[in-house]
Amino acid sequence: MEATMTDDRRRVVMPPALPARSAVTIEQLDEDTFIVRRQRPGNHLFVVLESDVKDLRDDPEMDALGEKLSRASFRKLPKFDEL
Repeated sequence: MEATMTDDRRRVVMPPALPARSAVTIEQLDEDTFIVRRQRPGNHLFVVLESDVKDLRDDPEMDALGEKLSRASFRKLPKFDEL
């Protein structure tokens, strides 16, 4: 990053290809080295379970559906040799 790429408030001026107000992270590796990464929105799914669940009712239909979803998701995971 060149000094000309910062403004008077020490903000980094990004190239025009990056949309305005895009989220970025700046990681300092050493005194003179910085890595700037664009943070893209992802399709993240968060599952929140109640902490006081003590007993789940027996539901074979939902168990079968859960197993189908698990198997389908597992097939989409990359293999260890692809990582």
